[in-house]
Amino acid sequence: MSTPHILLVVFPAQGHISPALQLAMKLVAQGIQLTFLTSSFAEARMSKPTNISGLNFVYFPEVTKGKDYMFELRKHGSQTLKDIILSSINVGLPISRILYTTLLPWAADIARESHIPSILLWTQPVTTLVTFHYYFNGYEDVIKNICNHENSTLQLPRLPLLSRRDLHSFLLPSNPYKGVLRTFKDHLDALDMDENPTVLVNSFNALEEEALKAITKYKMVGVGPLVPSSIFNTKNNSEDSLSSNLWQKSIDCTGWLDSKPHGSIIYVSFGSHVKQSMTQMKEIAKGLLASGKAFLWVITSNNDETVKNQEDGIEILNNMMEELEEKGMIVPWCAQLEVLKHPSIGCFLTHCGWNSTLESMVCGVPMVCFPKMFDQGTISKLVVDVWKVGVRVDENEDGIVCQEEIKKCIDHVMDGGKFAQELGENARKWMSLGKEAVLEGGSSYYNLKAFVEEIKGGSSAFD
Repeated sequence: MSTPHILLVVFPAQGHISPALQLAMKLVAQGIQLTFLTSSFAEARMSKPTNISGLNFVYFPEVTKGKDYMFELRKHGSQTLKDIILSSINVGLPISRILYTTLLPWAADIARESHIPSILLWTQPVTTLVTFHYYFNGYEDVIKNICNHENSTLQLPRLPLLSRRDLHSFLLPSNPYKGVLRTFKDHLDALDMDENPTVLVNSFNALEEEALKAITKYKMVGVGPLVPSSIFNTKNNSEDSLSSNLWQKSIDCTGWLDSKPHGSIIYVSFGSHVKQSMTQMKEIAKGLLASGKAFLWVITSNNDETVKNQEDGIEILNNMMEELEEKGMIVPWCAQLEVLKHPSIGCFLTHCGWNSTLESMVCGVPMVCFPKMFDQGTISKLVVDVWKVGVRVDENEDGIVCQEEIKKCIDHVMDGGKFAQELGENARKWMSLGKEAVLEGGSSYYNLKAFVEEIKGGSSAFD
């Protein structure tokens, strides 16, 4: 029997590439030949991994961001995808399955045209997929109603009670990305056309048990948390290097962290896309200083645009820079997992991107949730009210989180009181459950093993 060959098509953003790389490594380790397809935008920024047998990288032309970005991405990506399918046949290693990440539903269309089974790799919480499913299947008016009433709540089947601020920002009237909402409808339509619609999700059974059961016509399979194995003290340094050096050279903060007491540092990072206003930057700085805690603050610098953002951010903070540098450390980027697993970290002030949230949880670090857009409001809801590993900031009437609110939330997490202790206990519980899921015998380990066995054509309990 020939070696199964999976083509993994990945949206060119860090939140998609990081978990997709981890999944690719796990599949290759189980004897799968894998071709990893993404944009040359990512190629230029990814560190070149050590040659790994069975893993091949291919890139389609970079697409300039703008109003036609999704259309151009589809045009260029589709052509490259078709070319790879044909060339794989010519070299005697035809594609067995096409895996594709969130925001690329057209990959499923091409797979269907080519008579190749396709599987969606969902890179957000399962809860968001379920919410979109409800929105496009009978609940649109109900969801729109709570969007128009700030204090209204909504109970969807198998999901926690949701308010307006808990919804994905694409569902809100203020959503500036109307076309992208249609992309999520396309995802659901593509799955509905499959005889055996399957979704691999970067989550695990214990974490989103109810949401995983919510859409009975889809086979939703938890294979996460998709983070480097080294975080669980297993031996796979290649996974670690693929993740931590994805976009740029990180600043080594280890020496500084080593000099700080256990659980004393606030780690502050809002990811690679969130941009804070001048007013908000100042409030964050003042809140950190008012907390009296030492901090490691990442002000991103991963491309020309955000280099300027970093320079602007530093300029904004110049009047406070001496005081900030006395109390903390400001860096353009760092190896986040290495930071989060350091014993000096006691709190993560985060935008609640899904990768950052999972990384914080598998490191046992409580969070102060500072959501801005996309799925971050939903994730914050889960962090605070379902998993109980953090608190969430509140904005004032001008949409700003003031310094007093930031300090208050940090105090809740780090003051050593009963509530802070409960957060810490819950964080350690989820750290243990996350590790249990991916190690031999765990739910995600079993699910991925069964998935591979199905692809190889052997006996499988995947169904």
